[in-house]
Amino acid sequence: MKNHGKLNATLLTPAYWEKYHLSDGVDFANQFQAIDAQDLGENDRKQALDELLKKMAAKGYNNPANSMYVLYSAILVQRN
Repeated sequence: MKNHGKLNATLLTPAYWEKYHLSDGVDFANQFQAIDAQDLGENDRKQALDELLKKMAAKGYNNPANSMYVLYSAILVQRN
């Protein structure tokens, strides 16, 4: 995981989303963790994170008014 601070690291854990009973957050955080745990090259990692971000955007989580936007943003930071 790229080091972008404690807040992003916290947001990227399934436990954070379990606390708020947001099952989609748990699911997407788990998917992020699975991607992050793989030893992927930079391009493959970006492609995998792009696919995850597309799944989230399809559910409207790329909208700042959505509570899941913070997870979307944290993953986007990790992608870049």
